[in-house]
Amino acid sequence: MDKEQLNIIIDNARFMCSKSEKCRSDVAVWLKRYELNYEEKARVIKVLVDENYVDNTRYAAAFVADKFRFNKWGRIKIRYELLRKKIDKLVVEEALAGIDEVEYRKTARILIFQRKFEANSAYEYRQKMMRYMFGKGFEPEIIDELLNEIPEAKL
Repeated sequence: MDKEQLNIIIDNARFMCSKSEKCRSDVAVWLKRYELNYEEKARVIKVLVDENYVDNTRYAAAFVADKFRFNKWGRIKIRYELLRKKIDKLVVEEALAGIDEVEYRKTARILIFQRKFEANSAYEYRQKMMRYMFGKGFEPEIIDELLNEIPEAKL
């Protein structure tokens, strides 16, 4: 690919990254449409990183904040998704540390009390609620603790 075409791709990538936060793997997936070789992909990503359009640490912090605040995801699901995007474990753990513990438990409690299930027994209700909360990515200890706060008669 000639320099002019590569510069156009870099400009398109800059525009894409300026609209929303992207990580390196998002950019790499986006670059597949251009059928670039490895060196060209690496050059585009290097330019974006050097110009601060792409920053995995900034991306991880924004991802954690958005998925927790808007999607009500727990730490397990957020961690899994960030690792799936090839974000470094230390960066992921640092970003997850930004979640306020009080707010985290409050969100889990709200999810538990808002969600209603049809169940024939307290045991069945508890199992359905645990599956639901596991799917949201909350830790078993927190789910169990919050479910134990509910009186048996309400289950």
